[in-house]
Amino acid sequence: TGDLGAADYAGVYILTESIEVDDQKVDIKSLQDSASPTADPTGGYLIKLDSPDADEFSWLTTRDVPGGNSEVIVASHKAAELSTAQRNYIRNYVQQMEDTLFTEFQKGFVTRNYLDYIDRASWVDHHLLNVFASNFDAFERSAYFSKDRGGKLVAGPIWDFDRAFGAATYFAKTPPDMWFIPGGVNFFQTGWWGALTRDAEFMQDWVDRWQSLRQNLFSDASLLGLADSLSGVIGPEALARDTAKWPQTTPEYATGATGGVAAMKTWITARTAWIDAQLVAAPSITAGATTLTFRAPTSAQLAYTLDGSDPRSLGGRLAPNAILTSASVTLPVLSNVHVRSYRADREGVFPGSPWSSALGASKSSPLSPASRLVNISARVLVGTGENVLIAGIGVSDTAQKGYLVRGVGPTLGSFGVAGVLTDPELSIRRADGTEIYKNKGWLTGPDAGILPATSLSLGAFALAANSADSALLPQLGGGSYTVRVSSPTGKTGVALAELYETGTTGRTSNLSVRVQVQPGDGALIGGFVIQGSAYKRLLIRGIGPTLKSFGVTGALDDPILTIYSGQTVVATNDKWSAGTEVPGLVAATANVGAFALATGTEDAALLITLPPAAYTVKIEGKNAAAGVALLEIYEVP
Repeated sequence: TGDLGAADYAGVYILTESIEVDDQKVDIKSLQDSASPTADPTGGYLIKLDSPDADEFSWLTTRDVPGGNSEVIVASHKAAELSTAQRNYIRNYVQQMEDTLFTEFQKGFVTRNYLDYIDRASWVDHHLLNVFASNFDAFERSAYFSKDRGGKLVAGPIWDFDRAFGAATYFAKTPPDMWFIPGGVNFFQTGWWGALTRDAEFMQDWVDRWQSLRQNLFSDASLLGLADSLSGVIGPEALARDTAKWPQTTPEYATGATGGVAAMKTWITARTAWIDAQLVAAPSITAGATTLTFRAPTSAQLAYTLDGSDPRSLGGRLAPNAILTSASVTLPVLSNVHVRSYRADREGVFPGSPWSSALGASKSSPLSPASRLVNISARVLVGTGENVLIAGIGVSDTAQKGYLVRGVGPTLGSFGVAGVLTDPELSIRRADGTEIYKNKGWLTGPDAGILPATSLSLGAFALAANSADSALLPQLGGGSYTVRVSSPTGKTGVALAELYETGTTGRTSNLSVRVQVQPGDGALIGGFVIQGSAYKRLLIRGIGPTLKSFGVTGALDDPILTIYSGQTVVATNDKWSAGTEVPGLVAATANVGAFALATGTEDAALLITLPPAAYTVKIEGKNAAAGVALLEIYEVP
């Protein structure tokens, strides 16, 4: 009511912008007009876990997440602005994510279909930052998430750290040498995090991320420099006024703001050192002129690969092609090497992992993001009866995975293939034999209108408008299926079965094709495309003699398996147990759940790690022999 004076002084304050949807803040698409009949309910949503206001749309999940006095809230729009379809969509999406996560947690994470719903890298960062800061309000209050249109649930931005970095309450410190605050939120049990952190892959990503950050942004020098730069914004006169207004009585703050900064810096360095000590340290590297020498930390061993793959397999096992040693390892500086430290005595220790993060050389291929098998195909001479083209595929997904599936015969003639199957009929069946899709002549199918554009977008060659080739756009849930290409009139000829992923949810984990192999153009030709930046480890088998033990007559006695990249031979095998990688092949076979091969059989198999590209697999009989053969292509975790 008058001039400002000293009595009105309130101290040093920080002004900060709120979290909201904006191209400079949370950059997601806005929800379309809820009144529009064509409104897309899939996003974007800004979500928070907190105590709701009366005008906000909120709910608890079936497992009472987030708990306490908090609920799941749509923070980007008021309740009155959301349509019924939008409310139902986001609530169901979060519930489906939770149900999938907890179901897989209870089954020991033999699958990880919850990744169809969440962006795991952001969830790792969200968890790691709150745990590092020992944030008293973490995961139940002021926890934000976003979901863009057609996208996954992204954790963050982080928010509300007034009771963190040692200040669990306004009057007491939190020790830096414990994972969570006694009497507060258990960071490894609360809500979704209690299941998610029990996934060995999430925990390993956490370790990898922490040790990576400690090399730069989270180094002690960087963190202490950040504290100094932020506190240095406030001048000594302002500090003196604030200290006089708000005197501190606890010992660490006895010297005012300066003492507070010093206390926080001491806590931070103690915190980082303690977290470091809970994890298996990464190997040390000594660089020579032309070599690199890796050494394991105390009580650990080195696990390494030289083919661009990860020495740690999915779930925490030693990769089938990795080498485990207690000695130091010296390699050429240009090796495509990946090395981790491993401690067997840390198996089962939680939180944590028996593995360190991975180190490589300057020419080592990236390990993430994981590459995908996006196209799998088989070209064979289609016969009649049991000798039609039968391809089996394994699909891992939470709901429905989209594919472009084609049975191509006539169009192959335009590529110079002789003796094509002129009337291929395409059929897709469940594992129990139930036919769920069928097509003869792609123009007669239900997807004819969008097939050309879909094929073009996926890089598939065009089918002639008047051709008798068959094609479908099925939606397949998780499970096993067979794709059959045959002639309804009993004709024979060369045909191609193709499967292209049309989306990035789930994955195609394997392909198998069993046919009658003939000399020349009657060879079994398979193909696959690896997409991404990382190498992919595969088990590829050409089975002949072992088929006899399953009652198959006329099995190919001695199949030869060859992998090509273009016209270049990448690898070949004539007898699976005659090579140097037999232990790796045995381990990989068990990992993917394939049937075992007896030592000494003439079946062919390769355990191979390949860079992203298109590949061809050929199975033919030795000395131009004929017989029934099985081609199998598996992802190896």
